[in-house]
Amino acid sequence: PSVSASLKTANIGLEIAKVSRILLAVNILMGTALCLCSTMFLPIVFGRDFSASINIIYQLMPGIVLFSVTNILAAYFAGTGLTHINLISSITGLFITISLDLSLIPIFKSQGAAIASTISYSVTTAVTIYLFTRETKIKSSKVLFLSRQDIKEIREKISSYTCRFTK
Repeated sequence: PSVSASLKTANIGLEIAKVSRILLAVNILMGTALCLCSTMFLPIVFGRDFSASINIIYQLMPGIVLFSVTNILAAYFAGTGLTHINLISSITGLFITISLDLSLIPIFKSQGAAIASTISYSVTTAVTIYLFTRETKIKSSKVLFLSRQDIKEIREKISSYTCRFTK
């Protein structure tokens, strides 16, 4: 709703880029934590028979984390009436998924599926970022990498929240 309501705002693309890079940074931290925790907890919760699933989680996590960017940018395209761009990204991902699944799963089984998914998610994200930067004229680095200002704002937010709980 905020995207479609902000169509007259010139900075909406910059705001979307900011949300994207902050979400990506948070997801990198959360994905890393999940991978570390899965090593300990997966065998405890599901038994040692599921220990092989840890490698699959490791192989899927980079693609899942990167794909969070696609979700944010896709919302921007949908909110601005550019749904055909989402279709282009999705079809690209579909072709890559099918191609890699057909070639990797017969050889590498579930690990092949995980690798194919991560590659597909990553390529879909790269295509979506490319189309976003082409549409908005915003550099891809603004979509992917935190700025000093972002870090400052995040610290201030965290500080304000921790002050509430320590009083």
